Amino acid sequence: MGAESGRGISKLLVAAAIVYPVFAAVLLGATGLFAFHLDPANAARGVGSLGSLAMVSPSCSQAMMEPAGRVSEGESACGVTLGSRRLSIDCRGLATLPAEIKAISFDSSGNQTQEPATVSAGGCRLQASMQGVESGLRSTALEPKDLVVIADFTPGSSAATVFMDARCATDACLSLALWNDGTFAIAHYGTGDSKFSNIATGNAALRRGQANRLLLYLRGQTVVAYLNGKRLATTTTSKALSEGLVALTIRNEDSSRAAAFEVQRLYIFQGK
Repeated sequence: MGAESGRGISKLLVAAAIVYPVFAAVLLGATGLFAFHLDPANAARGVGSLGSLAMVSPSCSQAMMEPAGRVSEGESACGVTLGSRRLSIDCRGLATLPAEIKAISFDSSGNQTQEPATVSAGGCRLQASMQGVESGLRSTALEPKDLVVIADFTPGSSAATVFMDARCATDACLSLALWNDGTFAIAHYGTGDSKFSNIATGNAALRRGQANRLLLYLRGQTVVAYLNGKRLATTTTSKALSEGLVALTIRNEDSSRAAAFEVQRLYIFQGK
């Protein structure tokens, strides 16, 4: 949420009132696929009943929910079952990104920049040089509406927001945001909406300088999110209900230095 992200979002969470930025979509040629970013210029915050505070966060000790934990078709943990594999990327030591994934980067005005993800021995490196710049990875094909997205990543020390997005198209999207202050929000928008509205909010502290695993499970209207084995929320969406693109991005919230994350693994499975 741009410059507002450092104002102590947790106070607003007590009132359960965060409004998401407008989700901008840019058509890429004639492919019918979209690159997208969250526009901090439209990051309104206000008081209202836009989301529910996630009060209960049970833990799941099974390996599938932890960084580097084994994932495979048919595996199940804590109510989440993996169907057929759609995407499986181990970024460590890749020479180039595979065709199934695309590097994207945007400045705070939504213009494409030359800061796409790079690959190295440590993983796929997402780097955003200035405040408001976003860098990420997105699928190059539309993914099914029932799916599980799993990402292992290590945050740097700079202030940055992490977004995991799914079912994203021109007229709908669902987004999970991990804010730099240790809180999260799940939000959606649909046809006719001008901005996101929250469907869950709460606390979600990242392990700085260590590997984290973020998991998003979508089946029908059900939305479930886990971070490092802790269930962030179970909620429902009435807006983002169709197939769409999937993305993992970071946005730099630091006015004085670059932000960087290392993504070790990214998986997409059909949800069961």
